[in-house]
Amino acid sequence: MQIMSDEKAGRPVEAEPVVDVVVGDRVCDACGFNLYGQKIFRERHYRMHIARCPECGAVAAMHESPRSTRWIGFATGVVMSIWLILLLGGLGATAMMLFGFNMGGLEQASRLVSRDMDLSFETWRQSFDDVDSMDWQRQRTLLAEWLADADVEEALDNIGGYQSLALTHLLPFWLLQAAILFGAGVVWSTLLLHARRRLLPLFGVFIAGLAGVFLTMHFLSLGPTAMVNISSYTLAKAHVADRVMIHTLLVGAGALLLGMWFGRPIARSLVKILLPPRLRAPLSRLWLCDGKDFPVPKRRPIAATPAPAAHEKDPAPKSAGSEDS
Repeated sequence: MQIMSDEKAGRPVEAEPVVDVVVGDRVCDACGFNLYGQKIFRERHYRMHIARCPECGAVAAMHESPRSTRWIGFATGVVMSIWLILLLGGLGATAMMLFGFNMGGLEQASRLVSRDMDLSFETWRQSFDDVDSMDWQRQRTLLAEWLADADVEEALDNIGGYQSLALTHLLPFWLLQAAILFGAGVVWSTLLLHARRRLLPLFGVFIAGLAGVFLTMHFLSLGPTAMVNISSYTLAKAHVADRVMIHTLLVGAGALLLGMWFGRPIARSLVKILLPPRLRAPLSRLWLCDGKDFPVPKRRPIAATPAPAAHEKDPAPKSAGSEDS
């Protein structure tokens, strides 16, 4: 916080805190200058809201709203409770968004690996002489025997390995996830205007950690517990789950953190682009929350009338007698 010197007391005092800006047209009582967009301070001695004219320095009193009545206070509490519930719901929705993208990436990778495993099983099944006369129970037994010795890593290598799988099939999915979660981070940075900008990434880490808890619980539930539950899909999912889930979570969490860090500058730029200067005052909190000055529209300079040169003198008036002559 800025410090100013008190000339009378001879000691430094804290600067008057900025609480808001003037919304709408309001002229200075002393010089008539429009105070639109000027900072509103809380005066140190009487704790009143004031604004100073940048032209003449006169102080203009800003009237505060009266104290809320009992019912207005009750309604305010209800609205704040609803707002808190919405924030908590948004927090859970963002964490579930991270979880859902992980499930989508894991589903896509598992399907590709299991497809190659199914082709290998079909080739192995065709090697039996009685393949056409096998009943359903016999085919299930053969599948269980083949899956017991199946090499999932070999099936992954057949489609190019994990690196090829990630670059070919998962990269577009990760880019879509990054774009959506970056936008979510921008929204969160504008909703949490009371928080300092350097603390916003901690909130993003908390959301990513919450999603990580859900993913850990899902990962521990993977793997068949009985022979009848084994399938090529479950084996492939259990084999690639750790790599896919970790990388997808890192991409999503990174995009969310970047959105939170750059969200307020992006929001301020959008306000400047989309709104004319006279409609930006209600959104002044976007600047004040980071300690920045609210951009006030510049006055158009008035062209000054040039003064006559010193050597130029008015011609002497002619006398009436000279005109007659």
